[in-house]
Amino acid sequence: MKFLAITLIAHRPDPITGVRKTTQDRFREVLDNALLAEELGFDGFGVGERHERPFISSSPTVVLSHIAALTRRIRLFTAVTTLSLLDPVRAYEDYATLDHLSGGRLELIIGKGNGGHWRGRVAHHDHHP
Repeated sequence: MKFLAITLIAHRPDPITGVRKTTQDRFREVLDNALLAEELGFDGFGVGERHERPFISSSPTVVLSHIAALTRRIRLFTAVTTLSLLDPVRAYEDYATLDHLSGGRLELIIGKGNGGHWRGRVAHHDHHP
């Protein structure tokens, strides 16, 4: 059995105090969680890709690259990469570079990604001859 820790890096106010951490502090918390996951023996740490509030995980390659630099063993996961929103060549290059920098620890998961922001905003047109 494998154990993963996964985050979408939600950036919301604390439910008890109502105080929102700074963006820098929230990212530091994610890095600390990745380090803790490795220390506790987790098999992987994943960062999802979201492009809407309250999430600040629009660039998982950058976050995972920083985690790769801080860790030695833990596998790095995209949870998930929304390839339909990205330039496929650039995505390939970014993730290949991350995989090389991490010593081959990247696990790329690709999904269609239809966050709530886009629901109801996509027009569907029926084409009739």
